[in-house]
Amino acid sequence: MRPWAEIAIDGEVVGTTPLDTIPLAAGKHVVRLRHPAYQPVEREVVISADQTERRIFDFTADGTPRRQAWDRPATPACFPSLSKAVVLRQ
Repeated sequence: MRPWAEIAIDGEVVGTTPLDTIPLAAGKHVVRLRHPAYQPVEREVVISADQTERRIFDFTADGTPRRQAWDRPATPACFPSLSKAVVLRQ
């Protein structure tokens, strides 16, 4: 996992990468990866009995960066005097 991520499986946080093996029951599971600089990522995995599944995800290559407040378009605020106009970011 690059960079680190908080991992939740079926809605329950199991830890932050790097993680050791996480035992799961056979069946379908939803894995959610969270990092403050990127949009969360969810992947569905199906585990068979006696199966070991290894997944790799690279936020820097495959993730979607979160928009920061300074990345948003500026919105002008209206004031009585144009000489005192201020540009605010929402």
